[in-house]
Amino acid sequence: MDDNFINKIIGFEKYKLFAVLISIVEFEGIDYFLFQKRAKNIRQGGEISFPGGEFDENMDNDLKETAFRETFEEMGVSKDKIEIIKDVGYLISPSSIIIKGILGKIKIKSLDEINYNNEVEEIFIIPISKFNEKNLKHYFVNVEFNPHEIEKNGDKKILFNAKELKLPNRYHKSWRGNKVPIKSYEIDDRIIWGITADLIYEVVSKEWLKKNTKKKIETTGLTQIKADE
Repeated sequence: MDDNFINKIIGFEKYKLFAVLISIVEFEGIDYFLFQKRAKNIRQGGEISFPGGEFDENMDNDLKETAFRETFEEMGVSKDKIEIIKDVGYLISPSSIIIKGILGKIKIKSLDEINYNNEVEEIFIIPISKFNEKNLKHYFVNVEFNPHEIEKNGDKKILFNAKELKLPNRYHKSWRGNKVPIKSYEIDDRIIWGITADLIYEVVSKEWLKKNTKKKIETTGLTQIKADE
């Protein structure tokens, strides 16, 4: 794997590695972000995201290949239809995952060309210009560390025996970590938050699209395709 930054992280082997294609499409000279809404019957069902997934060492040489593979699996878009614009960077999540964001343009003439799988409920686009400070909200959550978990039968399972290790009493039960900031874009009755919002913010705040595509970005209506159409 050639992602050198990751290999320099101490203890990186405890992190799960993911790649996300920050998807752009262009219709009639206007650039949009292309999103998918995850099917309700899967993990994080009903949430909005870009295509992406976990690195598979048996299938992927690097995280860019992960992004290509997952985009094909989820949206039916092949590698030859994706133009990579920029490696955006790495996002380290409090949940012990590292996400590589890759900005790419999907070269299609219509959303009808996207053949998404049963993990996706619908796809839709939003003009990039709508992702501005006016539509951005900031929140916080508290991270909590639990040294135990409750099993299905109701029994408590000790994961970290702080008492046996003779650590201070505060570690014998759940303890609070840091506040974690969360971004949320609220546009056209859509809530786009968390990791997806962080990746969008990184792209629009650095104005990489203006620098790389040199396209005029305008505001227009929202377009979508649902699974039942």
